[in-house]
Amino acid sequence: PPIQSNPIYIQRAWCIFECYVCIEQEFSMSIILSESAEASFTDALSSSFLRQVRESLNTLDVRGAKASCTADEDLIKKLILNSIGFDTLNQTVRARLVERLMAIVADLLGS
Repeated sequence: PPIQSNPIYIQRAWCIFECYVCIEQEFSMSIILSESAEASFTDALSSSFLRQVRESLNTLDVRGAKASCTADEDLIKKLILNSIGFDTLNQTVRARLVERLMAIVADLLGS
């Protein structure tokens, strides 16, 4: 099924009332999607563009970074290698890129 532009739960007064109570009473609130709605959303997110982004993130390796001055590049890479290592740096860079991409998506969705 296509992604709903106006999900059923926001069309039901009791569902909205439950949201209101959570906000008013400062309770935590979660929204659960039906299996079909979640599957539709997942399918939509599995576009070729997102597959490319995922592949880029999964293959990210800062070891290939270059500097215009070879001596600078060697010094930087030696410093990394002798301290935190490239695996830790790759994981951290990957995590921060994902955070930034998620923030861009959140901005686009207007949250």
